[in-house]
This record gives sequence, structure tokens and C-alpha cells, in this order.
Amino acid sequence: NKIEQSDFEGRVIRADFGDITLVNAYYPSGTSGDERQTYKYQWLDEFSDYLKKLRKKRPNIIVTGDYNIAHEAIDIHDPKGNKNSSGFL
Repeated sequence: NKIEQSDFEGRVIRADFGDITLVNAYYPSGTSGDERQTYKYQWLDEFSDYLKKLRKKRPNIIVTGDYNIAHEAIDIHDPKGNKNSSGFL
């Protein structure tokens, strides 16, 4: 299953160990402007779709990597200064 832009950037690697699947991903940061932020949202949708399809065949998945996303204020240094940063929107 090819996703051209993500494949070109080499963002995801998968390894199967018995019935366990390990997926390591380097999520786009979106810090270089609107075009990359748009790509980040597209990438997140495509990656989610990929995992949903994969889960049908390989239900035991561990996803790890560099998410470039902070969910809560405690997850980022200087939350006030970064309130408009792409990883904290």
C-alpha cells in the first residue's frame, strides 16, 4: 500500500515479530508554514487509515515514534509561548 509523499519522506517503518507489529513513525511537524501544516493533517488522516486497515490483519500493533504533537500543556516546554505552534494546535 503506497502513500507517495510519506513513502518519499521515509516517515514510517514497520516490523512484525510473531503476532506483534511494531510501527515506528516520524510525524510531520508542520513548523515551516501553512503548506506543511496542511500536509501534517493529511498525513495524520492517511496514517490513521493505514493503521485501521493494518489492524484488520494484524490486531496487535504498537505505534511509537516522534509524534511532534503535544496533547496537554504539561507535554510541552513553554505552553504559553508555543500556543500557536503547529505541534500544539
